[in-house]
Amino acid sequence: MKKILTLLFFLILTNDLLANELELDYKVFSLDGKINNVPVFNSNSPEIIKTDGILLSTFPPDNMLYPNAHLNYSFKGEFDIFSHHISKQEDNDKDLYQAILIKNPNDKEVKIKIKSSASYVSQPDSPFIKLEKLKDNFDGNIYSGPGDRVAQDIIRNKNFLKRTYTIKPNEYLLLFEKKINTSDLEPPYINGRSTLIKLYSSDNIYVADLALFEKKFLGFKLKPNLQDWINILEKGNLAEKRDKIPSPLDTVLPKGTPFIYGRVAGVQIGNEWFGILKNDFLNLNIPEKGKSFAYVLNTLYNNTLSTGQNQNAKLVRRYKDTAYQAHANYGVNYNIRIPLYNNTNQEQRIYISFDSPIRIPENIRNVDKLKFNLMPPDKINFRGELKLEYELNNKRIIDYVHIVQRFTEKGEPILKLILKPYEKKVIDISYIYPADCTPPHVLSISNIE
Repeated sequence: MKKILTLLFFLILTNDLLANELELDYKVFSLDGKINNVPVFNSNSPEIIKTDGILLSTFPPDNMLYPNAHLNYSFKGEFDIFSHHISKQEDNDKDLYQAILIKNPNDKEVKIKIKSSASYVSQPDSPFIKLEKLKDNFDGNIYSGPGDRVAQDIIRNKNFLKRTYTIKPNEYLLLFEKKINTSDLEPPYINGRSTLIKLYSSDNIYVADLALFEKKFLGFKLKPNLQDWINILEKGNLAEKRDKIPSPLDTVLPKGTPFIYGRVAGVQIGNEWFGILKNDFLNLNIPEKGKSFAYVLNTLYNNTLSTGQNQNAKLVRRYKDTAYQAHANYGVNYNIRIPLYNNTNQEQRIYISFDSPIRIPENIRNVDKLKFNLMPPDKINFRGELKLEYELNNKRIIDYVHIVQRFTEKGEPILKLILKPYEKKVIDISYIYPADCTPPHVLSISNIE
């Protein structure tokens, strides 16, 4: 009897799980194009900072107390600085300061030009609040979490720094110094800061992301000065607590062992992906009635949604206990053009959506169906904004839509189009992938009523 009851319970549970799944006719494709060659200073490990120290340094190791904390890479020309870290304290006694320190190692002046920049903490700048699944956001007033708000500012080319800086030969520039406050918060004392800076250097420079907790003297809290930052650069070790050590790529793990991606700390190559979606020489002919095309976004090693396309930016410098690739491409700008063409003699209604399907085992290729959960879990896997540009009534329209999506959730349409017979419409979609999101996703073009 006990075995029969166990079997009945298993069958009921299985039916409930199957009933929760929605399977749709989605032909899945890799994303056209590729990431560019612009370097990115990517500082995301340790995610939670517990000690003073170096978060990421591309300075040469010579004359440094801890040579292994320095990756010896110089930036020249266009590059990005991305940083995302958290301070989590057991008490509310001290705040954490974070700084970006730059050195000019040359015998002539270096000019730094800031194209755009944004930096926010979750509290009070951009708390994680509950938002609607889909909302127009032309003014950029809807956001949840610092990564979301930073990405929106950069897509709008905002800037909080000076536009130009001059660094004299062999001198330092304290480009950025901000607090990750916890002392003014209620328990638990946790706060995070996301930063993205797009800049240009006239000559080779070195960059470091550094962390120092507030010091006290005679009961007064002291803010770090430039010499404090130079001291931690030259005499400090990597900040603790270190994250989980990533799983080696292209290695078969023992059965049941989870794959660990790790947190990124290094120099990645690529800050922008540009692609044109098409299935003939010039156009993307619309899908047949009742079907959809799905183009994968932010795919990563071992999770490509059946395409085999790993979109991760490569790392040319990294610490040995951090990620092997720039998993998720945080801060990368995706620009996608869709020359959509109705190649039929009937009017067609087309929907474009941003979706987060159920994961597909990596040994399966070229699927023509995607599955979603009708009742997805509460955990959010995307908070961010898409910029849309398209023509309507002979006018070029620019819209911004904010999306909140849970794991395995089918998204609502971000754009609905009516195409007359043999009509073509060009749609441009762009976004910067925000920190605090979990890939991958798909961009879907559907011909489903």
